[in-house]
Amino acid sequence: MRLQGKTVVDYSRLNPLRSSLAIVLEWTIIGLLFLVATIWSNALTLVLVVLLISTRQLALYSLLHEGIHYHLAKSKDMNDIIAKFTLSIPLAINLKRIREIHFRHHRYLGTSMDPENVLNDYWEFQFPKKLAVLFFVMASDLIGLNFVRYKVRKFFTKVQVKSFYFLTYGPTLLAILVINIFVFTSVRLCSWQLVLIIPFIWIAAYIGPFQLLMRLRLCYEHLHLDSDKSSKARTLVLGNLTSMLFAPHNLAFHNEHHLYPYVPFYHLKDLHNNLIRENSSYLNNLNTTNSYFESLSFLFREKGGSSNQKA
Repeated sequence: MRLQGKTVVDYSRLNPLRSSLAIVLEWTIIGLLFLVATIWSNALTLVLVVLLISTRQLALYSLLHEGIHYHLAKSKDMNDIIAKFTLSIPLAINLKRIREIHFRHHRYLGTSMDPENVLNDYWEFQFPKKLAVLFFVMASDLIGLNFVRYKVRKFFTKVQVKSFYFLTYGPTLLAILVINIFVFTSVRLCSWQLVLIIPFIWIAAYIGPFQLLMRLRLCYEHLHLDSDKSSKARTLVLGNLTSMLFAPHNLAFHNEHHLYPYVPFYHLKDLHNNLIRENSSYLNNLNTTNSYFESLSFLFREKGGSSNQKA
C-alpha cells in the first residue's frame, strides 16, 4: 500500500539510532529528576519527582514495547540486550514472558483467546463506576495499595511466583542501590539518607502512580470501543505535553500499531496521518479521539453505542 509517496515498507524501516536516543533521553530526564530530589529533598519536591518519575517509567515501558517487537536494533540479540538491561530489568518485567503474552494478544486480538480478556474478570475493570468508587480504585493505585494486593499477596502464597519475583525484582533493586551508592560516593560525600532517596523514589513511583498510569493505558487501548466501528483498538491523537506525560513515544497510536505491528514508534504518527488522509474506510472505522480524558469518560458514565468488549 502506498501512502502519500511512501509505502508501509518505508515506514517499517528501523532506525536504531532514534530508539537509542529515546532511551538515553529518558534516562537523562530520570537522572535529572533524581538530582533535583537530592538537592531539594523536601516533601513537596519528593512528591512531584515521584509523580514525574512514574511518567518516565511509562515512557520506558513504551520503549520496552518496541523491544518486545524487536524494533530497538536490527539484530534480535542486540535488541534483547538493550531491552533487558535498559528497560525490562529497571521495570521488573520479564522480557521473554511479556513477549509471549503480547504476541498472543496481537494474534488473538478481540477473541476469546486474547490474554487481555482477563481484565473483564476484575471488578476494577468493570465500568462505568460511581465517581466515589472510581476515586477509591484510582487512589488505591496511586498510594500503592493495589500493588500490595495484587503482587505482594501472590509473593507470599505461590512458590513459583515467589521465585519469579525474586529473580525479577531482586536484580533490579540491587542494581538501583549499587548505582546509587556509586554515583553519590564518587561525586561527593553524603549521608545514607541521601543515598536511599533514589531507590525510594523509584519504588514509590513504580508501586503507585505508575500502576495507575498502566491501568489507564489498559483502559483506553481496548475497553469500551464504539460498537458501530470495526477497529479493535483506540487511537488517541494528543498534544505534545499530554502525550509526553500519559502516552509517550506514540504509545496511543494503538490502532496503527495493531494494523502494522512492524512499524516502529517514530513512524506511527505519520502513518496515522497518511492513513486518515488517504483512506476514508480507515477513518470511518477507527476508534479515535483527540482527548486523553474524553477517551476515558466511559470510566464514570455510560456511552451510547459502546461496549465493554474488545471489538
